[in-house]
This record gives sequence, C-alpha cells and structure tokens, in this order.
Amino acid sequence: MDNTTNLPHTPGQPPPVHPAPQWVCIDFANTVEWRLSENPNDRMIGYDKLLAWGERTGLLEPEVAESLRREAMLRPGEAQQAFADAVELREAIYRVMFGVANGMPRDPGGVALLYRGVADALRHRTLVDGPEGFVWDWPGEETDLDSVTHKVALSASDLLTSPEVHRLKACPGDGCGWLFVDTSRTGNRRWCDMEICGNRAKVRRHREAARQMHS
Repeated sequence: MDNTTNLPHTPGQPPPVHPAPQWVCIDFANTVEWRLSENPNDRMIGYDKLLAWGERTGLLEPEVAESLRREAMLRPGEAQQAFADAVELREAIYRVMFGVANGMPRDPGGVALLYRGVADALRHRTLVDGPEGFVWDWPGEETDLDSVTHKVALSASDLLTSPEVHRLKACPGDGCGWLFVDTSRTGNRRWCDMEICGNRAKVRRHREAARQMHS
C-alpha cells in the first residue's frame, strides 16, 4: 500500500487544517494522516506544533500563542505534560467519533477521557458582558498551557450534542479514516476529499478492472 503519495500536507509545515473549520475537534483528530494504514503519519509533534495549529485554526490569538510559547520555555516539564494530555484527548475524540460515524458501540475509555476534558474546560471558561453583548471568555489563557486542549474539548462536546452529529462520517479511503461532517444537500458525500481518497479509489478500481480484462 502506498501511503506516501497525494498526502494533503506539505512536509515541514504545521499540521494540516481539515476542510471543516467549523468543527476544530475534527481538525484536531485529523492531524494524524492515513491513521488506519500501516504507516500513520502524525503531524502533531511537540507542544510548539500544537500552538501553531491552535493559531492557524483561530483557537488562539497570535499574542496568546506567543505568550504560551514563552510559558512553555519557562515550564518545559509542564508543557510536555500538556502536550501529552492534548494527544490523549485527540485519540479519545477520534475513537468516540469514529464509533459514532460507523454506528459502533461507545468506547468507554474514550468517553471517560472526553468527559474529563469537557469538565476541566468548563472550569476555565466564564461568561462576560462585553461591548457587543455576552460572550464566553477564557481568563488567564495566555499562561494556561492547556488552553488549546480546553477549547478542543468543548468543540467536541458541541458537535456530539448538535444535530450535525448525524452527518458525522469517517472516510472509507484505504488507510485514511479522516473524520468529516457531510454538509452536502443529499447527505451522500463519501470521501474526506474527492481529489485525494476519491481519486485513489478510482485509480484502484480502474487497475482492478484492467487486470480482470487481461486475466
């Protein structure tokens, strides 16, 4: 199986943002490419990559991301643990949502981790009355090394309790498994990206048909 061609990512760049930016929890789960293959490709390597991803997706303002980079340099052990916790949450989100997408029984361990992540996030978020009305705020996020993880956890809880959860799917592409919300009118979208997994499947079918014709 060739898992190195048509990767939706440029080597050396921050982890990719999946084409479903309204659900950053899905983007986060999809930072592992070709997850179901023999050679999964984890693009979320290290706390700095986590911050870069959080900034690219809009979870962190640039000044907050920069502040957290400074905090991570001052508290390297805590930053390492924060990154490990983020990856643990990512894997829990994937297991739970992959199960939902495929009508499988709940993963108890994944659900428990998600519960804890959401509960912890809620303790860090507060409602404030701003110039344009009431908004959610994250006091102290510029020094909270778990800021990205908190926001991803609440994104996951929002998706799992929204009507769109019924449109949650996992790409059946060979070795892929990327999650996405099918927003098509007919609800029959199959692939995470037609130009990647869809085309790979077409090529595979054509090759198989050619082999059968010449066998």
